[in-house]
Amino acid sequence: MALLEDPHATWEKRYEQVHYGYRDFASVTTLPLTEAQALGLALIALAAGNTTGTTLYTFGVNAKAKVNPGTGLAYGTVNWPANCLGRKILIYATEDAYVSLISLNPEYIKQVIAQTYTDVVPTASQLIYEVDELILSGTFYNFSPTLGAGIIFRAATLLGTLRIWIGGNVEGGE
Repeated sequence: MALLEDPHATWEKRYEQVHYGYRDFASVTTLPLTEAQALGLALIALAAGNTTGTTLYTFGVNAKAKVNPGTGLAYGTVNWPANCLGRKILIYATEDAYVSLISLNPEYIKQVIAQTYTDVVPTASQLIYEVDELILSGTFYNFSPTLGAGIIFRAATLLGTLRIWIGGNVEGGE
């Protein structure tokens, strides 16, 4: 039996396709914290296995928690890392706020795939934390990460609200 194409090419097509299998929405309160405080709280939440927290929202949590009206059951379970990858993200801030996207590291994923064929142990970090972006009050911002997994957020000066719309893929459940 012959392969139609290289498995690496198939992997790239799956992660670069422009198909959005889920829509997600979150409304979060931003607290006036320092960057170090926000990151610390997010890392504590991640270490505890929490997908949401004071400064953290993991993409797909609300989408997976939606209830199927036909059965009354939730569409999916909540877990970290979520298998929902945000590809198109729109954010609206009621007050000046900082956001930092969390993405899955493509190098880590490649090393995990290579590990199935060899004894190579992944050395790359699993997640990438991007630099804070300032979102001004009353404005919309668009982000298009390749493998967006979540967001860390905090207020610049005043308590406010971020409204986040996420479109992306659900690996294995589209």
